[in-house]
Amino acid sequence: MIEQIDGNTFKTASKNGRNTMTLFRTNDGWEVWTHNASTRAWNNGMPSVKSFDSLAQIEQKYRSFQGVSMLIEDHQIQKAG
Repeated sequence: MIEQIDGNTFKTASKNGRNTMTLFRTNDGWEVWTHNASTRAWNNGMPSVKSFDSLAQIEQKYRSFQGVSMLIEDHQIQKAG
């Protein structure tokens, strides 16, 4: 399930909450921060960060974020109305 933190931040977590992915809107596009067992072991606990130009690229790469573009469109419509 995708949780909307604010207008520019979305988060998804595994059932046990130990693996998380956070999606941030940046000036240049989007970043996905992944925090899981691998990043905790190899990056001294720091998340891995990947940059994307579009939400379509993110939805293609990460099944957990499929549908996030619809959430963002809904949020923008509600904010404008």
